[in-house]
Amino acid sequence: MTFRMWSSKVAALMVGSSLAVSATLISGNALHGQVAPAGAQTGVQTGASVKGSVLDPDGAAIPGATVTLQPSGKVAAVTTKSGVDGSFSLEAVPAGVYTVTVTMPGFGSFVRPNVRVGGQPVSINVKLSIEQQSTTITVTTSDNTVSVDPDNNGSAVTLKGSDLESLSDDPDELSNELSALAGPAAGPNGGQIYVDGFTGGQLPPKSAIREVRINQNPFSAQYDRAGFGRIEILTKPGTDKLHGNFSLQGMDKSFNTVTPFLQGGSQPDYHQIFFLGTLSGSLSKKASFNLSGSQRTIQNNSVFAGKIASTGANDTNLCAPGSGAGCSAFALPPNSRAIFTPQERYDFSPRLDFAISDKNTLTARYELEHNDQTNSGVGGLNLQSVGSSTNSRENTIQLSDTQIFSPKVINETRFEFDRAQYKQLPNSTSPTLSVIGYFTGGGSSAGVQTYTSDHIEVQNYTSIQLQKNFIRAGLRTRTNRRAQFTDSNANGTFSYKSISDYLNNQPFQFAVTTYANPKVSGQTTDVGLYAEDDWKARPNLTLTYGLRYEAQGGINSSHDLAPRLSANYGIPHKGGNPITVLRLGYGIFYDRFNIGDIINTIQQNGTNSTQQLFRAAANATLPGCAPGSTAACGQGLTSANTIYSRASNLRSAYNQQIAAGVDQQLPGHATISATYINTIGMHQYFSRSLPTVGTNLQYQYQSEGYSRQNQLLINGRAPISPKFSVFGFYALNYANSNSNGPDTFETSLDPHVDYGRPSWGNRSRLFVSGNWSAPFKFTVSPFMIANSGTPYNITTGTDTNGDSIINDRGEFASGITGGSCRNPNNFTSPNTITDTYTRVPQGYCVGPANVTVNMRVVRAFGFGPKTGQAAGADQGGGRGGRGGRGGPGGGGPGGMFGGGNVRSDRKYTVSLGAQLINLFNNVNYAPPNGNLSTVVRDANGNFLQSQSLFGLSQSLAGGPFSSGSAVRRIFLQANFSF
Repeated sequence: MTFRMWSSKVAALMVGSSLAVSATLISGNALHGQVAPAGAQTGVQTGASVKGSVLDPDGAAIPGATVTLQPSGKVAAVTTKSGVDGSFSLEAVPAGVYTVTVTMPGFGSFVRPNVRVGGQPVSINVKLSIEQQSTTITVTTSDNTVSVDPDNNGSAVTLKGSDLESLSDDPDELSNELSALAGPAAGPNGGQIYVDGFTGGQLPPKSAIREVRINQNPFSAQYDRAGFGRIEILTKPGTDKLHGNFSLQGMDKSFNTVTPFLQGGSQPDYHQIFFLGTLSGSLSKKASFNLSGSQRTIQNNSVFAGKIASTGANDTNLCAPGSGAGCSAFALPPNSRAIFTPQERYDFSPRLDFAISDKNTLTARYELEHNDQTNSGVGGLNLQSVGSSTNSRENTIQLSDTQIFSPKVINETRFEFDRAQYKQLPNSTSPTLSVIGYFTGGGSSAGVQTYTSDHIEVQNYTSIQLQKNFIRAGLRTRTNRRAQFTDSNANGTFSYKSISDYLNNQPFQFAVTTYANPKVSGQTTDVGLYAEDDWKARPNLTLTYGLRYEAQGGINSSHDLAPRLSANYGIPHKGGNPITVLRLGYGIFYDRFNIGDIINTIQQNGTNSTQQLFRAAANATLPGCAPGSTAACGQGLTSANTIYSRASNLRSAYNQQIAAGVDQQLPGHATISATYINTIGMHQYFSRSLPTVGTNLQYQYQSEGYSRQNQLLINGRAPISPKFSVFGFYALNYANSNSNGPDTFETSLDPHVDYGRPSWGNRSRLFVSGNWSAPFKFTVSPFMIANSGTPYNITTGTDTNGDSIINDRGEFASGITGGSCRNPNNFTSPNTITDTYTRVPQGYCVGPANVTVNMRVVRAFGFGPKTGQAAGADQGGGRGGRGGRGGPGGGGPGGMFGGGNVRSDRKYTVSLGAQLINLFNNVNYAPPNGNLSTVVRDANGNFLQSQSLFGLSQSLAGGPFSSGSAVRRIFLQANFSF
């Protein structure tokens, strides 16, 4: 019998609200999955295990469901209950043929006949529909099949249990890994992360995460941004009994391989220590709690990879400007390149769930995140003196109230308040000295900065379930406000084209800012309303159509309409359910103008602060202009005040996206999908330097950018065996744009000049992950991330077009129309200031490809009484979370990649393991230096490659491919749970 796939708005909220808090508290066996009473199995022979999970139609757990195995003869039936995560397990089930029945009040019954047990373990994953009168569901096909549900599209991924265990515990690296798993999103802004339905705030501690859903229902009108690349994080609710999980992890220099930028020297000691913990339990019959937190001590290093002006190869002191011929360009001694950058981070996240009544549930969650860092912003081309000490603290409060008005109508109201506080103190307040492409020294131009930022978000969503339609409508409003103090660049910045000009005291530009009012504030509010209908037109056809309206203050955005359409059609199959599903979708998605840029226009309005800019003519310098001699900077040059503004026609940027795909069921419960995505970006944000008005330089935020992007996504998943499964995707990406975001400047007044391959236009991306239940009770979780090279530009290192922004691209040498990006003889810089020269195309060059293979290896040891829970069952679960659509099944309660959380079948579990990051020690470099001012030539004009920085990478690629201090890293881990 074919059944209607209901939304988690109804099922997850009904089950999560009423059952996860109260039913699990009533059933003492719900947590572990009670096996049949001893008498029920007396005298039977040892057989195979039967495991699985019981979920609502959209993937939310159903605790307390009764699972019955009825043999064909007169032998007693075997029964159990599903745990709070919906999982169940029956061990030593006698060989034979059974009818499996799953029942739960309020849901239709599930019946599967002719289930053969014997030899290999049996996995049965059940989805129950909301009961309308009396419904029985008989399933005769495989669990892991393709579906016409838009949530279960081929690129959708659900992570829980051991899938999360295979990822990093560090919040920054975890964010990088999840973004890589989500695949490339449309446009320069990338994907979007939701935490329990909210867009603001930090990632919660990994120990507090129950489930991660990626790329579900890409064209839903409920969300403002494009669905491909969307990441939804659901936190854990409380449990009926006291449970805990505590982990100690560490990494030391002796385990790792040294960065290539320290060749010939030794790296100072460094280490990291992580402590993470979760404690959950019951407060009363109608309330439960979950408490998570972590402490991170990160004793790390960043590496300087440029060259300084010094007296010799062993001199670590920077020569002052105007030091003359006694100094020259030298790399720092190898033992002096590493800069100590320690961090202390901690977070604390309690959550409370209250079953106020059978039809009303309240969830409250708080998170505190604190971070202290020394020498922030150093390494690469930045010396220690330009670094800063930073302190940040973020407090987040989230409330969610769910009302079940009837079996068909549910309403959910959510509120979030997030306050972020930040303070930055520079290491030095001396003037900043910048030799483009070589080093930045002196003091920090960032200066003293403090701010307090508030994010307030209110949501109200209603769901109505009809016979063939599922209707959703809702409202979201967000307010972001910030009050900040800054004296950025009050110390002044001197810019030089070369080491020679630096030593001769000849900068080409000097800029300094004075403040009449260093403290400013501002805010922006946006609102979004939507209505949407999932129409089950036929058993094998689901149509989704909706409309979203958005508006934002501070820009011209009062009538942003975003239609969303999608169709999911299963080609009829003689065997029953379709094994081929065709998908088509269309939508418009808006990007909001952020509060930071609004504050910038208030701060730099020509009144609150005044930036004086002194410039020389093209290829000329300002002789004698130096720290302590700024009077000489005003001779024979142009001075101007810089003003930032928002264009009068600044409006919201948007992407128009269409996608077509096919999902195919393969033998052996494997699936593969292919999706083509075409995205057109209109009114994209960028900054532009306008012609000088009087003595004022006009910088302006504009929305005149555009982009074109074509992507092909190939996703596949396969349970290779009961002990090994694999998931992966490949993304092919062709993108062109003249915008890299609101804070990047155009090089010309003609927007076509900068249209080309953007920095986010990596051509290929590959992600492969698996889970292996290895011999001797080891669990091995490997995954690989690979990217083709990142596009970069050939730049002049000077203000070629006279707009004061040092981002101008070079041009091809005479008689050359193309050439190697590592050969500077193919390029040159214009001799005069001009906006009309023929630039090297945007993104003409491509950096090196990056690849990392990570692996987590864990061995679990159990002791204490048996729990009846199979090794691998995940203890997360309970409430269905934020009311979004549920995720696809993933081959069992362990999640997408198979396996399960690393647990024994005993009450207490100790697990020991290691996480290996960049297992094969591949050196992943950042894009090379394409600055023509770093080219060194001999007296005959020949390129001296050994003395030049041009064409060389000056840092590692960073997360998720490497860190600043090591190429391969190894973390050791110990975990205790009960």
